[in-house]
Amino acid sequence: MSKVPDNQDHTKRDRDYGMYPDDLAWQCGDEAVAAFVNSVYEPGVKESIIDMIVKYRGQRYTGWAAMRVPLPGRNAFSDEKTRTEVNTMRYIAQNTTIPVPHVYHWELASENPTGLGPFIIMDYFSNTDTLSEAMRDPFTKPGESYVLNTSLSDEKLEELYRPMPNIVLQLYALKMSRIGSLVCTDGGGDSWAVGTRPLLQNHLEVVTTGGCPTSVLPPEETTFAASREFYTSLADLHMAHLAF
Repeated sequence: MSKVPDNQDHTKRDRDYGMYPDDLAWQCGDEAVAAFVNSVYEPGVKESIIDMIVKYRGQRYTGWAAMRVPLPGRNAFSDEKTRTEVNTMRYIAQNTTIPVPHVYHWELASENPTGLGPFIIMDYFSNTDTLSEAMRDPFTKPGESYVLNTSLSDEKLEELYRPMPNIVLQLYALKMSRIGSLVCTDGGGDSWAVGTRPLLQNHLEVVTTGGCPTSVLPPEETTFAASREFYTSLADLHMAHLAF
């Protein structure tokens, strides 16, 4: 989910962040985040995380690995979000040449002995920048939307953009008969289908920062046959948001 920059008022809406957060919901989220951070530093938790990484990755050493967990207070559907992300990463890895982190193991919150929530043991790739940061005008002021750095050479722009067409074309080639989130249908990771609702940033934000109950969202098993159905459902969600 999006994060309000440290130098930006959380009550201010712009095109980069999105909706106005509800003050009470935002405060509750902050408290949940703080409690989670404190729990990570409880005695023995870090050691347990390391033990889990070693256990599930075993001798398959290919570099750094991490245990990834959704951040409480910023995610309303942690189990569902984690399952969807794992299925998506594995499906892309199986059907394209797009580099994605390898997933060694994952479990829902009830199976995490650290009590930190659902988790993914996966490869970790460090990075020092994002594409937006690499291309932005260095004179952009804090809080302003990014604009292209016009001093970048054609060679640098080509270097930055070159991987994108290949990624987009491969993703475009992945076809499903319905709109929603992927589920594994055979238990072995070889067969996939759209089986649950699409879980968008809009869905997360109306609950975590908009103060809406989870009942405003379509049921988890909902999928859509056409884009018109999907956009109608999304419009209904925003209309329901006005009632809270």
